[in-house]
Amino acid sequence: TQHLSVERRSGRKFNIYIDRSGSMGEYMPGSSIEKVSVAAALAISLVMQYGENVSVYAFDVELHEIGRGSLTIEPLLALVADGGTSVKVTLEHAAGQDSESIIITDAVDPDVDVELVRRALRRARLIILEPATYYPWVEQFIREGRAVIARRPEDVIEFLAPGNTGGA
Repeated sequence: TQHLSVERRSGRKFNIYIDRSGSMGEYMPGSSIEKVSVAAALAISLVMQYGENVSVYAFDVELHEIGRGSLTIEPLLALVADGGTSVKVTLEHAAGQDSESIIITDAVDPDVDVELVRRALRRARLIILEPATYYPWVEQFIREGRAVIARRPEDVIEFLAPGNTGGA
């Protein structure tokens, strides 16, 4: 299993982007847990650990700001998968941030520009929830060591494990 960690430095700010498109309503392999629920649980865990240093967004064909810190927990619990996907809007936003960005997605979007990916790679990492689609832009994140593949909900649990300091 690959691991992807967020440095645990006091005061470090980062963004979490959750794909809430229709395909995120599919179950993770071998479970009855929807991918969007796994993504929301991961985001809630990070919010609980890092508090106000975490800004949370959801995306479909648009980017929706959920909020910062503990104010995001209730909306995350109610997050529903519905609609299309535009990873482009998320990568554009992440590329313009000074802080680290974690994008939780199943990567079902063929229309992502390679140049945009190059700009976003500096600050963005992917958590790819299976079943996923490996378009060239996704493969670029994987080749650069900026992605982790979660094939089962347990992979996300391992990602969150205390002391997990490994890179992708």
